[in-house]
Amino acid sequence: MKFDYLFEISSEAGRKVGGIYTVLQSKSTELVSQLGRNYLLFGMYDERAAKTEFSPDDPPADIADAFEQLKNEFKIHCSWGHWSKGSNARIVLVEPWEFGEEEVTINEEGTKQKRVASIKEYLWNDYKIDSLSMGADFDTNVIWSYATGIVIKKLLELPRFQNKRVVAQFHEWISGAGLLYLKSNNVNAGLVFTTHATSLGRALASSGRDLVSEADAALKENKQIDQGEAYKLKLEGQHLLEKVSAEQAHIFTTVSEITAVETRYVLGKSPDLITPNALNFRGYEPTSMLLKKSFVNREKIKKFLRAHFLPYYPIKTHNCPFIYISGRYEVRDKGIDTFIDMLARLNEELKRTNYDRNVFAFIFVPSNVREPNTELSNNLQVIEEVEEVLDDALAIHKDDFTQDVVTNQQPTCTLTTIVGRTKDLLRSLEKNWDTPPLSVFQLNYANDQIITMLLQKELFNRKEDKVKVIFYPTYIRETDGVLNMPYYEVINGMDIGVFPSRYEPWGLTPIEAGTFLNVSFTTDHAGYGRFIQKNADRNPGIRVIPMINRTYQEIVHTLENEIELLVNMPRDSLRHNKIEARRVAELSDWKAQIKHYFDAYEQAIAKLQKPV
Repeated sequence: MKFDYLFEISSEAGRKVGGIYTVLQSKSTELVSQLGRNYLLFGMYDERAAKTEFSPDDPPADIADAFEQLKNEFKIHCSWGHWSKGSNARIVLVEPWEFGEEEVTINEEGTKQKRVASIKEYLWNDYKIDSLSMGADFDTNVIWSYATGIVIKKLLELPRFQNKRVVAQFHEWISGAGLLYLKSNNVNAGLVFTTHATSLGRALASSGRDLVSEADAALKENKQIDQGEAYKLKLEGQHLLEKVSAEQAHIFTTVSEITAVETRYVLGKSPDLITPNALNFRGYEPTSMLLKKSFVNREKIKKFLRAHFLPYYPIKTHNCPFIYISGRYEVRDKGIDTFIDMLARLNEELKRTNYDRNVFAFIFVPSNVREPNTELSNNLQVIEEVEEVLDDALAIHKDDFTQDVVTNQQPTCTLTTIVGRTKDLLRSLEKNWDTPPLSVFQLNYANDQIITMLLQKELFNRKEDKVKVIFYPTYIRETDGVLNMPYYEVINGMDIGVFPSRYEPWGLTPIEAGTFLNVSFTTDHAGYGRFIQKNADRNPGIRVIPMINRTYQEIVHTLENEIELLVNMPRDSLRHNKIEARRVAELSDWKAQIKHYFDAYEQAIAKLQKPV
C-alpha cells in the first residue's frame, strides 16, 4: 500500500441525510479492516445525529492540544470519537457555526465582515467561484468544509503525521471548500475529489431533460454545457465549486461510466478513475439463510394484505407475485411513472388472459404522512386475532387430527366452533371506501401525484383488477405502524424489484434487491446498469432495461413483457432467478471494489510527490 493515512471528508459521515451516508457506512468495514486506526473520517456535527451515530472518546494528547488551539484561535469545535454505525471507524465531527458567524477585519481601515463572507470572497478572488447570491444551504456547507480544511491542516502539522503519506478524500461540492483550502496552503496531502452526481446535471435531469442523451450528443461534437444553465437554476455557486474542485484535486473520480460522461459534459473534465459504489456483504446473511427467512417475512406481508383487502372482497395470497419500486419521490428520475404505466398494461393483459392469481405491487416512496388509515389499524388487529384463533386451534387439536388421519377415522374434534369464532371476528373488519384505498397512510396534503397517476391509469384496486396496488408513502421501519418491519426484511419477502431510472449516477437499490433475493431491474441510464451490461449481461437475476434511443412507450412495453414473463413463471424457476440475483449482486462487494479507491489514493500520492 503506497499511502499511510486516509482522511475521508463528507458532511454525511455519521449523519444520515442522503445516499453518500450508505456508501460511507458500507465502505467503512473494509477500510477499517485494511487501515485500522490509520483511517479517519471528518463529518459535520449534528446534535440529533450524534446521539445515535457517535460514540465520543478522549483524543490522544497531541490531537487534544490541536483541538484546543483550533477552538481558541478560530472558534472551531471538534469532537473526537467513533462512528458507532460505521464499523466504529474513528471520526472527527467539526462544529464551525461560531467560526462562520465571527466577524473578521478585512482591510487596514478596520472594515469587518462575517467569516462566511470572507470565505466567499476568497473563493472568488482565487478561483472565480461566484457564490455571492447563494443562500443558507450553500453557506452552511462552505463554512463547514472550509473549517474542516483548517482542522486537517492543523493535524498534519503534528509530528505523528510528519513524513507520512496522507490522502484526503473529499466527497461532492459540499466538501469542496476544504479541498481548495488545503490546495491553496500547499498542505502535504494527496487530494482526491469524488462526485457522485453533478449538482447541475441532477437539477437538469429533474426538470425533465434527458441528460444522458443530451450529453452523448454534445460530446460527439466536442461541446460542453452552457455555464449559463447554472445561473438560470441559481446553482452557480455549487456548480463552480464542484468544477474547480475537480480541476484542483490531484485525482478526480466519479462512481460510474455514465457519470463520467456527465462530468465531461457538465464540468468539462474527465475523471481520472471510476470508483464504483458497492455494499458490505460481510454484514449480510448467506443465500441459504435468506431463503428460509423470506418465507417468514412473506407471511408477515400477507397478514397486512389480508387486513387491507379482505374487508372489500376475498383474496388469496398463496403463490402471488410481490413486486415493488422504492426510492425518493422523484417521479421521472426514479421511473415511478414508468412503473405505474407498466402496471396498467400488465393489469389489462392479465385480465385478458384470465390470470388465475393476483399481482401485488408496492410503491415504497416516502412522502408526508399523518398516520396509517384508521380502518387499517383496526383491521390489522382483527387479522392478528383471527390468526391467533387458528394457531391456537391447530396447537390444541394437532394430536387429534394426526391420530384421526393415521387411524382413518372421522375427525373427533369439530371445526364449527373455530369457524364460528373466526366469522365473528371477520365481521368486525371495517371498510370506509368502495374499494381498498391506494395509500395505506393518510397524507398531509391533497392531490398527490402518484395517486393521481394511478387513478388516471384506472388502477383502482377493484375486485376484477389482477394488479393490486399498495402505495406506502413512509419510510419502512419497525415502528411505522403497518408492516412494522425493517426495510431489508420487507424486500426479502418480495419477488421482483423494479427500478426504471432515467437518471441514476449509480443506484444501490437494485443491488440491495438482488442481495435479498429479488429479481431486479435497472436501466442503461443508471451507472449500475452499465456495470451489469459490462460484467453480467443478460443474467436472469439482475436485468437491464434499455432506454437509450428508445421511445417511452417502447420502454414501458419492454418492461411489461419482462414482468409478465416473471409473474407467469413457475415458482421454482423464479426461485432460481432470485438466487442468481444474489450471485450477481455480490460482484458489487466492497471487498472486490475497494481496489478502485485504493488506486485513486496511490495515484494521488504519486502526483503529490512528483516534482513540478
